[in-house]
Amino acid sequence: MSQQSSRMSCGYTSHVGSPSSTIETFPSVPLNPSDSSVRKTRKRQATANTWAHAREPQDAEPARCPRKDEKIYYCMHCRDPTYSTTVLTTFRRHLLKPHGIELSAPDHPIKRQRDNLIQDAFAKAGEVNASKQSARQEAALRAAVNRKAALEALIQLVTVRNLSCNCSSWPELHALICAVNYTAQDLISLSHGSIQKLVSNSYCVHKEGDQRQARQ
Repeated sequence: MSQQSSRMSCGYTSHVGSPSSTIETFPSVPLNPSDSSVRKTRKRQATANTWAHAREPQDAEPARCPRKDEKIYYCMHCRDPTYSTTVLTTFRRHLLKPHGIELSAPDHPIKRQRDNLIQDAFAKAGEVNASKQSARQEAALRAAVNRKAALEALIQLVTVRNLSCNCSSWPELHALICAVNYTAQDLISLSHGSIQKLVSNSYCVHKEGDQRQARQ
């Protein structure tokens, strides 16, 4: 199969027209040596599980993305058309949705540090158990999250205040969001390219809107 027939282009997932993505990496955070060794073992196991569903490139298919020299994962279950991506988490998500294959992922260090920050904040406020809500309260909190508005506010915060695009890896930012509404813990993706992707998409949407208004 030729390289053009594959659904993958370097730096992109296999979905046509999707924004550029990068390999998910884990930022450095202070960890106990024992925790670090356990996490490395779990990460190796999760990677091994992912590899069990990946095949080697065939014919003219590239093994690595030349733009960032990232490993390309080809799904062994997809033949026509093929599926490939450079992002491990995206590959696991692909295995789950079309194929119903669920793989375990290692705990992210940012989530662990975020949880510690939240517990410390509640403890200092004298509300150690404040985050433990009933099922009804949790459902109400989830319904209260306006994801689209929250992400737009985040984009404005990053662009207007000129924040770094790696703020998605700040445990303090995740802790702040969870302290306001703990059901919004997955509002911001932990991927390093998530903020840049949001800003880029927002720019394109607003640009198209301005062009439509100009034509009217």
